[in-house]
Amino acid sequence: MALHGFEHQNMVPDGAAPDTGAVKTIFTTEDGITECRGITVPTDTATGYAPGCIFVHVDGTSGTSRYVNEGTKASCDFNAVTTGENLAVTVTSPQITSVLNTAGFTQDAMNSANGNGPRHYYVDSDNGLDTYDGLTWDTAKKTIQAGVNLCTEDNCTVYVGGSSYSEAVTTPGAGDPINRCKLIAVSGSRQFPLWQSGATGSSHLTIIGADWEVWGFRFHSSANTAPYIALAKDVGATEYVDGIVIANNWFSGATAKMAIQASGGVTACQIRNNRFNGFTTTATYEGAVCGTDYVQAAVFWEITDNFFANNTKSLNLMLNCSDVKRNSFTTATGEEAATLVLNTGGEYDGGGGGNVVSDNYFSDVAADIDNTAGYYGSANDVWAHNHCTDAEDSGVPAAT
Repeated sequence: MALHGFEHQNMVPDGAAPDTGAVKTIFTTEDGITECRGITVPTDTATGYAPGCIFVHVDGTSGTSRYVNEGTKASCDFNAVTTGENLAVTVTSPQITSVLNTAGFTQDAMNSANGNGPRHYYVDSDNGLDTYDGLTWDTAKKTIQAGVNLCTEDNCTVYVGGSSYSEAVTTPGAGDPINRCKLIAVSGSRQFPLWQSGATGSSHLTIIGADWEVWGFRFHSSANTAPYIALAKDVGATEYVDGIVIANNWFSGATAKMAIQASGGVTACQIRNNRFNGFTTTATYEGAVCGTDYVQAAVFWEITDNFFANNTKSLNLMLNCSDVKRNSFTTATGEEAATLVLNTGGEYDGGGGGNVVSDNYFSDVAADIDNTAGYYGSANDVWAHNHCTDAEDSGVPAAT
């Protein structure tokens, strides 16, 4: 039973009177009686009581003392509010809201406590503690994993402040993954948080649910053998890791091998407005953005408005029916052939296909975007309005 606290603005108080068998009105509005008392609870179907009206039982005996009208003004239905029941508070007055916020009762905190979404949680490596509840910046968690673990249902947002993190994080819900959550870095007086992996062979972030979003981090690790972000189907799950959004991040390789790696046929992902630099691997299934093999295609991806710099392989995965648009692919010395910088077919095999590759800039190609410069297309691709240092090229590079 939910008890709603009413704002007493525009309510008319009635004068004091002794408590008799009759119900005594305390406050009333044009919608009906909102608060009353008496020794006898109003009978069902009684009229004149506003929905949510509170009745205070003052018969002098022990037991239930609060009732609330769950019926209508034309036909009331008063039910007992039991001790220990979860009470929801409806706050409408700006003055009341200000007092509650000052006391720490923010709307986020009340929503989380009462089971009302969406849920917002907070992480601060500098000032937080994992023993805190994570419901406000003042009570933020210290580690990203502790913040992510608060996401016990879909549609949560975890805000990450502080200066730096060194940990390997996995999204929750093994076997029954949590979906549609956001992990958002928040800048303070310094840059966005720096996120390093906890160990050389561990990913910074392993996503096992669908529709997660990752925004605004600086990812870095020296010579890491694991991808910074691993998109992997959870063992035992019934759905793939689809619909992931990775945006506005900076992935610094520093001789590490992979920024983002997809496995198990990940579909409908958006990789946009990121910077990838320094991923210098030459292994078959590796690169700044790559897949674990060339069997499971990455379908319906959008790879747009990213900056790829000084990578041996920038895109190295089996794309199918995807868009690669408005990206920049550059090297340190300009006119320099790279090894497999953009590969929509999958390591020279010509798989995938049906992609649109347009309006990209290739600084290391003078005139022709082809496989002699390390670019490989796929069957039925459309390559249009791509720009080289000396010309525009709309040809599709050979698959092999």
